[in-house]
Amino acid sequence: MAWQIGLIALGPIGWAAAAVTTAAAVGYGIYKACSDDDTSSTSPVVVKDLILFTGEQEAGKSALVHWIVNNSFNKDYAVTETYSTEEGCDFIAYDTGGAADANTEILKNKILKDKNYKIVYVFDVSKYDSKETRHWLNMLLKEKREGENAGSKIDIIAIGTHANKSGLSKEQIASLENEIRGFQVKCRIYELNPDDRKDFHHPPLSSSEIKKYILG
Repeated sequence: MAWQIGLIALGPIGWAAAAVTTAAAVGYGIYKACSDDDTSSTSPVVVKDLILFTGEQEAGKSALVHWIVNNSFNKDYAVTETYSTEEGCDFIAYDTGGAADANTEILKNKILKDKNYKIVYVFDVSKYDSKETRHWLNMLLKEKREGENAGSKIDIIAIGTHANKSGLSKEQIASLENEIRGFQVKCRIYELNPDDRKDFHHPPLSSSEIKKYILG
């Protein structure tokens, strides 16, 4: 009752001021949460990027998602049966099973339909198969064209993992990156596991580096 009497005493001007103060506090809370999560955004309203992780089985999709969300590497491999969702301050990541299966299509139709989103195609460069990768990229590029014809914007990014395990030289990795970029998609091949402290040919990227590369 006391707060009601207080508002009556304030009158219309006081109500407006209280509303502005409350809105500012909420906005600051959103901004501060994002600031604490290592984002440079100065806007209190955060529009989150939608990212669909797809690609080969055991290529490291789940580990990559965990890495950019939590800044820690998850060594425990678990098969993603359908799909899972991880949320960062400025993006929402959908981790799918290692196949273009019915569950992935359900996810696209229910959540991503008629929206702008990014597709991150993840492949294991130590098991690189040019024919398989070409198949995936052609399929994703078809999805991109169909989305753009429907008014959506879809970006495709190819991420190759396990570069050290591949035994390939820097020159060979660069050649593969250029081959994939020939499909007009962004491509980065690197070592996913930051705990792999061998003689690096391909040093791991930090979570902030790879997140920046994906988000642009």
